[in-house]
Amino acid sequence: MNEFCATAVPKPSSESAGYWLGGWIFIPASLGSAAAPHHAYLERDGERIPVPHCSLDLAQFAEAMKRIETKFSQHYGERGTPV
Repeated sequence: MNEFCATAVPKPSSESAGYWLGGWIFIPASLGSAAAPHHAYLERDGERIPVPHCSLDLAQFAEAMKRIETKFSQHYGERGTPV
């Protein structure tokens, strides 16, 4: 799978799932545990960058990319040829 696709992946702390966006993992705020709510953030190599002002836009973008990738894989398969 391409590293630039928005793919659901395990959250680094294994609490929930996020989306690969390039070399970063986007963790939406809605995926935090109820006991420890958090803001959405991007993470790479242990570095976390909070994205409170654009988290909804990033979440919508990640979901749209995931849907596009899923439809493409269903139609063309892994090699990009029609199934």
